[in-house]
Amino acid sequence: MSDVAIAAPLDQSCWTRTGIWGNRTCTELSRVSHCRNCEVYSASGRRLLDRAAPAGYIESCTALLVEDKVAAQVATVPHLLFRVGQVWLAFLATSLREITEPSVVRSVPHRARDILRGLVNVRGELHPCVSLHAVFGEQSGTVAHRTARFLVARWAAQDWVFPVDEVDGVKDLSEQQIEPLPATLTNLPVVYTRGLFHHGDKTVAIIAEDLLFGSLLRRIS
Repeated sequence: MSDVAIAAPLDQSCWTRTGIWGNRTCTELSRVSHCRNCEVYSASGRRLLDRAAPAGYIESCTALLVEDKVAAQVATVPHLLFRVGQVWLAFLATSLREITEPSVVRSVPHRARDILRGLVNVRGELHPCVSLHAVFGEQSGTVAHRTARFLVARWAAQDWVFPVDEVDGVKDLSEQQIEPLPATLTNLPVVYTRGLFHHGDKTVAIIAEDLLFGSLLRRIS
């Protein structure tokens, strides 16, 4: 093939006119069988790859990478907010089985009722009813308030029932919203939490479920 043919301009695109993707009248097809094997096609491809990037290309790619990183950073996880005494707490909403009205708690013979209050029937099954008031050092009211609820949560294939004084709902929470626990609180029952966040005028402690449930298992066994 001549040097003139090889140097054909990129926009000539002979492969779409007379080549394999055109009317196939190119005399070189008998030699190369396919345009991909032709020097003109290869040279055009090299010119395409070697051309200078358009204005703003690098900045645009950088912006896209930054957007992906920011999107990953603001991923949120739903948490259930509730009140125990004067303390607002939250745990993963995925751990929640259901929220029910308060019901009868059947005491367990020969067991103290400070942490393990007894057993609660939930849909025909008995589950341990645990006092988070005792765990977090909050006073439990003797008269059930209209906002009181029972939370049924699951951990390690075991359902637990927690009486709480109020449920606020579910909030989507990102790691960037979580603040570390103040060092002055590390010797208090909040060691069962892994951080704090603010929701309106509330300061909410996030329960560290592995620490809380691990401790409950030891204390009621």
